[in-house]
Amino acid sequence: MSRRKLHREGLRLECLGGIATLTLDRAERGNRVDLSLAQALCTAAEDIEHDDSIRVVVLRANGPDFCLGAEPELATGPVDWVEAIAALACAQAGYVHPTINLDEPDPDCDLDYVPHTARRHAQRVILSNSFGFGGQNAAIVLRIAD
Repeated sequence: MSRRKLHREGLRLECLGGIATLTLDRAERGNRVDLSLAQALCTAAEDIEHDDSIRVVVLRANGPDFCLGAEPELATGPVDWVEAIAALACAQAGYVHPTINLDEPDPDCDLDYVPHTARRHAQRVILSNSFGFGGQNAAIVLRIAD
C-alpha cells in the first residue's frame, strides 16, 4: 500500500498499510483545539471515512501535552469531541477526568465523585456524554488500545 501524507492547520495525517495516524501538531499551544484545527480534524475524519483501505486510526500528539482542551473561542460551540479527547488524554496519562463545579455532592448518592482536580487512577474505558443546545445529546464509549 502506498504512503500518503497531509498537513493541515496544526494536524498531520499519514496513511500507510491500512493505518491512519492523526497527529495534533501544535505543541507550542499545548495542542489546544481552535476553529481551524477543529475543521482540519473534521476534514481528516471525512477523508478517513471514505477510504476503505484504512482499518485503524491512531490519534497522537507532538509535545509534552496531548491536548489541553479548547481555545476560548470554542467554549460556546459544539465541542463534545474535545471533551472526549480530553478524557482520553487523562486516561492515557493515568488520571480520572475531574468534575468541575461540584461543591456539594448529594450525601444520598454513593457515586465516586472526582471534584475539581483529576485523580490518579488507571482506566481502560471512558464514557463521554455531551449535551448541546436544543436537546442534542451524544455519547461515545472509548477504550484504550492494549
